[in-house]
Amino acid sequence: WIDNKLVFDDESFEDLALKMERWYDVEIEISNPKLLAKRMTGNFEKETIAQAMEALKVMIPFSFEQTGNKIIIN
Repeated sequence: WIDNKLVFDDESFEDLALKMERWYDVEIEISNPKLLAKRMTGNFEKETIAQAMEALKVMIPFSFEQTGNKIIIN
């Protein structure tokens, strides 16, 4: 969390999901084990959780469902 931004640099999707849970106050479950080790770099500042998920989908193809504060990534 630098300058009120969620910054991630070559982090696994698993680690990023943990950061996003705290940042967005949601629960994230990654049901596809192949996605856990995928690595990503970027940052979020004012994006909603839905906008953040759509941005991540550009880097790594996946689908997700959100029900309340729970997000399931497939």
